[in-house]
Amino acid sequence: MVARHLISLDDLSDDELHDIVARGAEPSRSRPDSPLAGKVVGIYFRKTSTRTRTAFSAAALRLGANVIAFGPDDLQLNTGESSEDTGRVFSRMLDALVARTADDPEEMRAWADQDRMAVVNAMSADEHPTQALADLTTLAGRFGEIEGLRILYVGEGNNTAAALALGLTRYRGTHLELRTPPGYGLTQDIRERAAKLAASSGAIVHEQHDLDDLSMFDVVYTTRWQTTGTTKPDPHWRTVFAPFQVTTELMDRFPDAVFMHDLPAHRGEEVVAEVLDGPRSIAFDQAENKMHSAMAVLEWCVAGNGAVVLRLRKIVPFVPEDSFTVPDLRDPLDLSAKEVRLFTRFFGLDRITTVGPLSVVDILLAAGEEALGGTDRSLVRYVVHAHTVQHIVPPYLRHMDTVREKLGLDDARAFTMAHQSCVTGLYALKTVEALLRDEPPGSTALILIGEKVVSSVMQHIPNTTILGDAAAAALVSLDGPGDTVLGLAQRTLGQFHAAGDMTPEQQGRYHESYVPALAAVMRDAVQDAGITLDDVSLVLPHNVNRFSWSETARLLGLPLTRIYLENIPRMGHCFSADPFVNLATARAEGATTPGDTVLLASAGQGGTFAAAVVRTGEDHG
Repeated sequence: MVARHLISLDDLSDDELHDIVARGAEPSRSRPDSPLAGKVVGIYFRKTSTRTRTAFSAAALRLGANVIAFGPDDLQLNTGESSEDTGRVFSRMLDALVARTADDPEEMRAWADQDRMAVVNAMSADEHPTQALADLTTLAGRFGEIEGLRILYVGEGNNTAAALALGLTRYRGTHLELRTPPGYGLTQDIRERAAKLAASSGAIVHEQHDLDDLSMFDVVYTTRWQTTGTTKPDPHWRTVFAPFQVTTELMDRFPDAVFMHDLPAHRGEEVVAEVLDGPRSIAFDQAENKMHSAMAVLEWCVAGNGAVVLRLRKIVPFVPEDSFTVPDLRDPLDLSAKEVRLFTRFFGLDRITTVGPLSVVDILLAAGEEALGGTDRSLVRYVVHAHTVQHIVPPYLRHMDTVREKLGLDDARAFTMAHQSCVTGLYALKTVEALLRDEPPGSTALILIGEKVVSSVMQHIPNTTILGDAAAAALVSLDGPGDTVLGLAQRTLGQFHAAGDMTPEQQGRYHESYVPALAAVMRDAVQDAGITLDDVSLVLPHNVNRFSWSETARLLGLPLTRIYLENIPRMGHCFSADPFVNLATARAEGATTPGDTVLLASAGQGGTFAAAVVRTGEDHG
C-alpha cells in the first residue's frame, strides 16, 4: 500500500474528509488493537507547538506506533544538508512524518514525492489542515451533524481561517461568516478555492471587515491575533484588530452559540477571559479533539499498514441461462427499428437475460446459498439486500425475513437498501463496513445484490440501455482472506433527482454531466486508495452501454481495453449487480488474477455515482 499524504485539505476527497471527521468524533469506536504496531512516526516541528505536537505524539503512541521527535536544531539541515536529501533519508526509515514548518508547503510536497512515507502538514504558512479537521471533529461531536451549521469567525484570515473555509465548505448548507480586520483577510487564492467548494456543496462563505449586520450563529470562533511564525509589518496593527475582540457583549448577541478557539489564547486581546473560561466555551474540548482527530489522520495516512479494511471473502454471481435478443423485445418494449439498431450496433447490446418464472427471492437465495457454502453462518451479523428499484416486492411480504430464514441466518439482522439507484450495491460496501466495525472479530455480512424486471417501464431506459435479470452475493468481513477493498467513493448530483421525470432541459444537463461525474467518482476512489489510475489493471463497470464507457475512458485517458465490456452483449444492464458479476466473470475468464488492482464503477438514475478500488485475492473457488 502506497503512503497517503495530507499536505492540504485538497488532498482529501469529500468522502475521505467526512470519514476522518466521523472517526475522530467517535473516539470510543471499535478499532483493532494497536493498528500501527511496528510503525515509526517522526514528529518534526521547527516552530513551537503544545497541542498539535502533543496530539500527534499521543495519537501515534495510542495506535501502537513508535515516535521519534526532532526539534529545529536536531538535524543536519543546520549544517547545510539539503531539505531534499533529508526527506529522502526520512522516507527510508519512517512510516509517517508529521511536520510543522510554518513556511511554504512546497517543501513538504517535495518530501511527499515518494510512496513509502506518509507526510502530514501540521501547519504551513498558508494552511493548517489538521486544525480544521480537529475543528470539524469538535463540531460533529457537539452538534451531531455539521450540515447546516452557521459559524461566525472573528479575527485574522490566517492559516487557521483558510483551512476552516476549505473544510467547512465540504458540508452541505453550512454558512461561514468571516469578519476580518481590513487588510488581514483571506488571500485571494483561498477565497476562490472556498467559493468553488461552496458552489458544489451549497455552502455559503462570506467575508467583510466589520461586525455589522450579523444574523444568528451556532458558533463564534476566533484565534490569536499573532499567528505562529509570523510578524506584522504595520506597527499599529493592534489598533486595527481591537474592534474584532470577542467580548461578552458579542456573545450575548447569539444566546445559543458556543465559543471556539484553536489556542493558545491571549486573554484580553482576541477574547476576554469571561468568554474563553465561561460555560459556553468548548475551546478545551476542541484541544482534546486534536488528539482524536490526529488518530484518524494517522490511520488514514498509513491505511493498508494495519488499518481496518473490508474484505470480499466470496463473490458469487447468478446469471440466468435464458435470454432475449434485443429484436425479441421490440414489441414488448415498443421499440422502433431505429432504436433496435441504436442498442445493438451503437451501444453494443445483444442478449438480455431473464429468470423466467423465478422470483427475486429465488435468485437472491441461489446466490446467497452458494456464497455461504462451507462457512460458519452463526458469524453472519447482517444480511442486506441492495437493490435499484425502491419497491422490489410489496412491503407486506417482508421478503428479507424469508431470505434470512431460508439461508439459516438466525443471528443476523436483515434489511434492504435502495434510493441510490444502480450504485446501491457499491454503496452497501461502505454501509456494511461501518456496521462491522462494531462487531466482534471474525464477524461477516452477506450483501445480496439484484432484482427481477417486472415491467417494460423498469426494463427500458430510452436512448440509454435495456435491463435484464441477474444477482450477486458478496460475503464480506473486516479480516480474513479474499479481495481487499482499498478505496470507496460516492457522489450524488441532487439536481437530477427526478430521474425519468426530468424536463428535456434537465435531461440535457444530466447527459452533459454524466461522463464527467462518473470519471470524477472513479478518480475519487483511486485517490481514496492512495494509488493512481495507472495502477488499475482493469475497470469493472456497470453494463449500461458501450458508448458511455468509451466516452468515460477517453476522458480518463484509459484505453478501452482496460474496461471489461464483455458482459454488455451477453446480459445487458442488470441494475446494481453488474460490477459484482463482472468481477466474478473476469476472474473466471482470467481477465484478472490474484494481486491485480481493479476498479468497480457504476452510475444510477437520479444522479448517483459510486466506485470501489479492490485488490484481488486468491481464486474464491
